[in-house]
Amino acid sequence: MKYVVVVPDGQPVVIGGMMKNQKLQSDSKIPILGDIPILGMAFKRKITDNVKTELLIFLTPHIVRDPIQLAEMTQKERGAQEMVPKSFSEQELDKFIDGLPVKDPSKIGMPPPEPSKPKPGLKRR
Repeated sequence: MKYVVVVPDGQPVVIGGMMKNQKLQSDSKIPILGDIPILGMAFKRKITDNVKTELLIFLTPHIVRDPIQLAEMTQKERGAQEMVPKSFSEQELDKFIDGLPVKDPSKIGMPPPEPSKPKPGLKRR
């Protein structure tokens, strides 16, 4: 089977996907008390959940006229993919940690901490 999709340059299109509906049923009870005949009904319950999962495939076509343009687009997309590893700079983390309240170590039976040495290249306030 062959499909043809006509889309303007840079316009996203959904080319496929899957949907799944699932009913999950589970029993929850208090150990021992839930096992007592008749009286145990007061100590257990049935939980029913409806779970819907969708997977869609989006495709955004771009017209590339020469290899240099393709290399530029590739670099741009790779730069946009970095999310979690560099979500906070070291300065932002230091500022957050410096703002946290400090517990008195003598009250919890620990020796006082040694003063930290500043990292090279970073300014401490």
